[in-house]
Amino acid sequence: MRESRQLRTVCVAGASGLVGSNIVMACLDKGWTVHGTLRDPADHGKTSYLMRLPGADHRLKLFPACMSDPGSFGEPTRGADCVFIACLVPTYYGPTGIPAIRPAFSISAGLTPSLSKARPSLT
Repeated sequence: MRESRQLRTVCVAGASGLVGSNIVMACLDKGWTVHGTLRDPADHGKTSYLMRLPGADHRLKLFPACMSDPGSFGEPTRGADCVFIACLVPTYYGPTGIPAIRPAFSISAGLTPSLSKARPSLT
């Protein structure tokens, strides 16, 4: 990752989760702009604490995005210097009804088109 004084905008996929929200808080504390993603940014139960973080009113923007729709990451990754992927892998159900978890690598690899346009560092 580049030195902190050069890093200005990060994207945090899964911003409302335990790990993601801590990344958001740390980045805001450093004075960085954060593009946070979650499935439903209108869900105030998942966003109100994020928006109360110091600096959030000016430097945090939340975007709707879902790992099962890699194309939804185009806007939040645009202009990002770095992307943190801190969200759970969606569970899919096979033909027998038994849960089958899609490998995290294949889902993350699905983000490649959006990320290659944004050209951030991957973390």
